[in-house]
Amino acid sequence: ALLNIWSLGHFVQWAFIGRYITRNWWLFLLLSIGWEILELYLPYEFAQETMDNKVSDVIVNVIGFGLGLRIRYDTAKFDPVIDALALIYEFSLPNNQHDAKITTFEYV
Repeated sequence: ALLNIWSLGHFVQWAFIGRYITRNWWLFLLLSIGWEILELYLPYEFAQETMDNKVSDVIVNVIGFGLGLRIRYDTAKFDPVIDALALIYEFSLPNNQHDAKITTFEYV
């Protein structure tokens, strides 16, 4: 089968990495394709799969990483964790500095 339970793991893993860890497509491709090449030489049962499945793994990886990047950039500007940290920072300022308060952080 072109897709299996490992495909779901690949998708979730790369979506998470694209969302939270890196935006670098070159690093992604190196790790993704490098892992599939490494599996050719691993003596474990999970690594024994057809070339069609290896290609589909890379395709699923690309879709997952791309979705992770898309979620990174398309989420609303409101992030409860970041905004809570900004609020804590604002209230930690001395009273005379509240004019320069931070209400939200901009994403880079």
